Amino acid sequence: MILGPWTHIIALCFPLARGYQVAKSGQYSVVNCGENTVVTLNALDFLSNSLLPAIQDVNSIAPGGAYQTFFKDVFYASYVSAILTNISTGTAIFSPSASSYSTGSPSFFCVTGPNQLLTNAVDDVTVDEYTQCLDEQQKPIGGGKATITVMRAVIGTPFIIICPVLWSFKSRTTPPVSNCLTINTSINRFHGDGQDLLTYLPWMFLHEIVHIYVEESLYLLGDPSPEAVERYDVNKCVRLSALNAVGNAQSYCYHVANIFGQCSDFPSQPGPRPPERQLLDANDPSDDGPDIQSLDAADDGVNNVTVVGQNSSGGAQPASNITIKRRSRRGTIPL
Repeated sequence: MILGPWTHIIALCFPLARGYQVAKSGQYSVVNCGENTVVTLNALDFLSNSLLPAIQDVNSIAPGGAYQTFFKDVFYASYVSAILTNISTGTAIFSPSASSYSTGSPSFFCVTGPNQLLTNAVDDVTVDEYTQCLDEQQKPIGGGKATITVMRAVIGTPFIIICPVLWSFKSRTTPPVSNCLTINTSINRFHGDGQDLLTYLPWMFLHEIVHIYVEESLYLLGDPSPEAVERYDVNKCVRLSALNAVGNAQSYCYHVANIFGQCSDFPSQPGPRPPERQLLDANDPSDDGPDIQSLDAADDGVNNVTVVGQNSSGGAQPASNITIKRRSRRGTIPL
């Protein structure tokens, strides 16, 4: 029976080779998530349904206020539509690999202990992704704000790594209807940094999936090719140029969340701050740091990812290496 592209195939959680539990939501794999598997699948289902109105908006003759605010130029509407559509169906963009628990579509891998998933950089330093999660639990991003790293997309691979701390937020599975930001009309911007709007599992998952699809496809937009940037603050996202907005994962999240919430209140004429407003903005701690922060690609290069399996007695069992180009994009939420 076909129920749609996101039907759960819960051979709930049947173990594949090397003993990790795997469940499927459409083309997406959910690996080693244990008791949190159903929560993950439900969040992916919610995300799938929430993407449809956003896709319809982007494909309309005149996209609405959310698109105009976060992407601005209809020139990029077909690209944004393609990204959201590919995410909604889980389009495969990598070669299938049984050893990596992937059909070619993104795979959510819950690291629950050491020596489960290892990455090896060009300098031959092996990184245990579980340890990396613990090391990055509180790490400042632009402006020096303390954040918690809850997920990480390993760019160039199908992996989205879920850190254990994410499940502190697993009660936030369903964003409330009409959950909209408000406008500070005196300075023509959203109140605060807007990130509380996105601290729900579906939007967190969307952020990391966008990283994977966008960074595999930005080159298709030609010259000048958009640059991948990482801005979280809603007002910084609003001020991104159209060229940079399509390379910023959070811009897609704000767009989808505002369409879902049927929000209609947006800053007028979004764009760079005029000089007379910069003084008004100076003492707002929710909007500090530079407007544009390019992602650091210094760790680009050929790397190995190793999924370390488990044998029947629970011990480690080596798995095949996958040669990839690896960059890591952290999904963070403010403390």
